[in-house]
Amino acid sequence: MRRVQQKAEPCDDRDGHYIVVPGREFTPRFKIRRLLGQGTFGKVMECEDSQSGRLVAVKVIRAVPKYRDAARIEVRVLQTLQRNDPPNKYQCMHLNETFEHRNHVCMVFELLGPSVFDFLKENEFRPFSLHHVQLFAEQLLRSVAFLHRLNLVHTDLKPENILLESGAYDLVPFGRSQTVQTHMLKSTNIRLIDFGSATFDNEYHSQVVSTRHYRAPEIILNLGWSFPCDMWSIGCIIIELLTGEALFQTHDNHEHLAMMEVVVGAAPSHIVRATQSDLRSKFFRSDGSVRYPPPEQPRVSQKGVRSMRALSQIVSPSTNPIYANLHDLLNRLLQFDPRARITAEEACQHQFF
Repeated sequence: MRRVQQKAEPCDDRDGHYIVVPGREFTPRFKIRRLLGQGTFGKVMECEDSQSGRLVAVKVIRAVPKYRDAARIEVRVLQTLQRNDPPNKYQCMHLNETFEHRNHVCMVFELLGPSVFDFLKENEFRPFSLHHVQLFAEQLLRSVAFLHRLNLVHTDLKPENILLESGAYDLVPFGRSQTVQTHMLKSTNIRLIDFGSATFDNEYHSQVVSTRHYRAPEIILNLGWSFPCDMWSIGCIIIELLTGEALFQTHDNHEHLAMMEVVVGAAPSHIVRATQSDLRSKFFRSDGSVRYPPPEQPRVSQKGVRSMRALSQIVSPSTNPIYANLHDLLNRLLQFDPRARITAEEACQHQFF
């Protein structure tokens, strides 16, 4: 990894984030145009590359040892993906190059469109058409099957980590209304991004992974996790694209498990039994149902759980054969028991596609 030297001037905030100033030269080669996004890891900027004349996305990692170390692991994962799929037929984001600059690990990527989440938000969270959901799901499953073949678990699948190749759209009438218009994508091609939490299955697994809304039950119950946790996340994503809103909107373990129970049914008895006794008595009653509201918060609002619907009400299998197939796929993705969940390879062959 080469280092770019430049005279020092204060350019980081107190947390080690690079301060993005549009129009400023980041390095002699890259000129900043705008901030594209940011997270705990650092920031992503749109830059002009004077060498190629193209616009690129530059991910600038926080100048903090923990995040620098994580970035080096991410670079290793990205290089593994590229080495195993040079033509990028599995649509995982490819790394153009990496360098260090003022104590920041930097990664250069192709500049693409907005994330699927940002497109949804811009479109006032109006859902995608069933056909577009089908196309997104098929591509996502192919990308994840490729990762799993390489012994990699993504661990952070969510609409924010799925980029559209292009955000170009047409305005079309929404539903039966002729006055309300919705954004209809011209292209549904996607690219899977953010391998900062990706983990080789035979290497160290941190205890808690995944963004809350997309977190599988085995992670909450501390039962260990592997490839199936990605499949649970995909089930949650498909429903979100179809309805326009996240399936499990919560930040609490008790509430999350109670919501899961409404959507997919009670946890199988062997899963309850496998849970450590302290967690088992905390989360479950003696009959195996979720203990909600929790004894320590008897007056907690149950509105969130009461607003949940069973999977067959969210996607009715009796609507038509396509919905029946979609319901079957979701039912296999959202199994409480990770070992009963469909694999990415199997899901790619599902009759929904």
